[in-house]
Amino acid sequence: MKWPLLVVSSWLVLLSGCTKTPCTTSSECGSGESCVAAQCSALSCDGVYYAVDPTSGQCTPLAPCGNSEEVRGWLPCDNPCAGKSENACILDSRCQPAYSTIAGAGAAPCIGGPVDAGVGACGTAPKSFVGCNAVPEFKDPCAKRDATSCAADPRCEVQRVECGCLAGPDAGVCDCAGDLQPTCRIKFCAELNEQDCKGRPDCSTQPSPQPVFATGGTTTKDEFFGCSERFNQGCLGVDEASCVRSPRCHAVGESCFCPPNASCACGGGKFLFCEANDGVRHCGDESDCNAGERCNHDDECPAPGVGGIFSSSSCAGVCVPAGCKGYGEAQCDADHHCAPVYSLNCSPYSGGGGGGAPTFCGGVPPSGGGGSGGPGGVSMDQCGCEPSFSSCEDNGEGCDPGKSVLIRDPAILDDPFWAFPRVLGLVTGADASAVSDHLLSQIGTSNVVGGKTAEPRPGAKAFFDGLPRRSDGLIDAARIPLQPTSLSNRLDLADATSCGEARITYAITVGVQDRRHRMTLIVELSQPYDNAGCRNVAKSWMALSKLDGAALQSALQAIYTPLLTPANLKQLRTNEFLVGPQDFSKPLAAWELREFHLGADARLHQVLLPLSVDPTQAQSTDFVQWVTANQTGLKKGTVTFPAQYQMPTASEDGVRLQVSNFDATLDDLVNSQTCAGCHTSSTNTAFAHVGERFRGTGRAEISQFLQEELKKRARHLGAVAAGAQNAVLDVKPMH
Repeated sequence: MKWPLLVVSSWLVLLSGCTKTPCTTSSECGSGESCVAAQCSALSCDGVYYAVDPTSGQCTPLAPCGNSEEVRGWLPCDNPCAGKSENACILDSRCQPAYSTIAGAGAAPCIGGPVDAGVGACGTAPKSFVGCNAVPEFKDPCAKRDATSCAADPRCEVQRVECGCLAGPDAGVCDCAGDLQPTCRIKFCAELNEQDCKGRPDCSTQPSPQPVFATGGTTTKDEFFGCSERFNQGCLGVDEASCVRSPRCHAVGESCFCPPNASCACGGGKFLFCEANDGVRHCGDESDCNAGERCNHDDECPAPGVGGIFSSSSCAGVCVPAGCKGYGEAQCDADHHCAPVYSLNCSPYSGGGGGGAPTFCGGVPPSGGGGSGGPGGVSMDQCGCEPSFSSCEDNGEGCDPGKSVLIRDPAILDDPFWAFPRVLGLVTGADASAVSDHLLSQIGTSNVVGGKTAEPRPGAKAFFDGLPRRSDGLIDAARIPLQPTSLSNRLDLADATSCGEARITYAITVGVQDRRHRMTLIVELSQPYDNAGCRNVAKSWMALSKLDGAALQSALQAIYTPLLTPANLKQLRTNEFLVGPQDFSKPLAAWELREFHLGADARLHQVLLPLSVDPTQAQSTDFVQWVTANQTGLKKGTVTFPAQYQMPTASEDGVRLQVSNFDATLDDLVNSQTCAGCHTSSTNTAFAHVGERFRGTGRAEISQFLQEELKKRARHLGAVAAGAQNAVLDVKPMH
């Protein structure tokens, strides 16, 4: 996008009088004149002239009135802002962009929120860059004066500061005897009369200018009500004279609006309003951006100026750094060399840590972990308790986590090879529909597991009853709305008998829109020990980093094919929020995790969770003794809690286990190893570390905690592949 400008000699329109006396610098002119184009010219205090600052060598816009006398000895130069493009103008601290809008009368700035009554509605018309305005600098005329010359200048005021010495051992060196040391300071605007106020470019005779958007310009005051700081009131509602002199603001006008110190293609349009600079540089294509940048049109269509809105048919991009870091969520998700980073702005159960009733978003009871539609219309999404996109990062070189650690590429996952019915049939050796029907029924009904009762989920039975069924009455596995969300390499879980796990995760598609019915499912496969310290397994996964497309698909299938057998199925876990409408007569609904093992009948049966602790047993003497004796194994993730302490389910109720009243380290250790702690309270993250796919078709959203862990797992994978026999495992033992 290019914005052509017709360069005009802007200084001509600024001259209010001219003695035509030749000059080299303004010091050769009269007190009310400045040297412009080698002639002494009388400029108004609202004008501007240009001279070279000898300390920087830069041509500097200067105010004709109020400046330090030293600037009058600077050599004149031409307007450094004339003819600059929008981006060049924004990058130059001496300049300020100006815009026009076709909205005309009635237009108002968009300030990112509700507009105050009387100001008008936020304008919806596009705005266009019209020219680059020079912002005059103000050099303090009092800063270097002695007491005598300070007292003689009505702009300045002598201020005496007592030089005292502190008493006591910390007094330090005292370099004066307590005399009053005179300094010279410029008077505050409020101390000035009307005439002196008009002669100070940093002061205004309109202390509280009222915005007038309907007619252009601002209100004028016939009476003098005092002098105020020109730039201490922001930009909204500021008059044109103040707006074009503040580097923090920019002016917006009607068609053919041109500020006084800019060169524009046309002129005559009225000033409409002033708004704050956002510093965003806009573009139509890459040529409008600097080296190392690209033009980003992703996700939104930002318009020139803060809060301005472009019509969908005329959308400006924004110059951002080249590479993944400049991407918005949609482009980051589409580029498989990049990794979207998600953050959780608040914990779903913000008050659960103290053992009391969980609260939600400042004390409002939650509608359910991960869900929406709480009491009073409060939703999980509104409170930021869902993973939200925060940035985009490069996958990096060497080991690409997006190919060798956690694969979320839809082009890979949508291949029929990874379809849920196929995988379930292979890992159980049975009819996938019969296995699915038996598996899901255990979530919707009461089930005794290891002598303990797993209560039915409140909305699960109704949800499963509504799933498509075959003619024999069984749930049709091919029509369960589960889609693959990731392939995961868990080499970090390796032990003396295996090289960790290879996993496949799934999520029900309805959960993208229906936040009261969500479910993820994970198939966890054992990777057999390779008798080489897992180096061969690691090298197979590392090799994926250099592959793309069909080659990557083929290599992944080669890794998984020998693993998709009943002998290699370690367990299958469900993580669901199937709660239906909230029943406030019952305990608060939450996410719940369960684990299933393959039985001799080729069916999946619920078991006790090795990484769960019965809260009624947490402070028992024998449990505390066991934790104390197994601290090393717990830290490494190589031991699980004994069966007598385990529970059949783990819920996201936000409550931390209290193990010891005297040793907080034991509390932290146990909570970080439990399912609920790892998925919520100990990581401040979403209960589902791998959630649904972005917009249902993109890559699965992952928790910020997992995003950080992937980097560590990638480093560990590289170390093992390189032959490290005892690679340092800098990851949390997240099972």
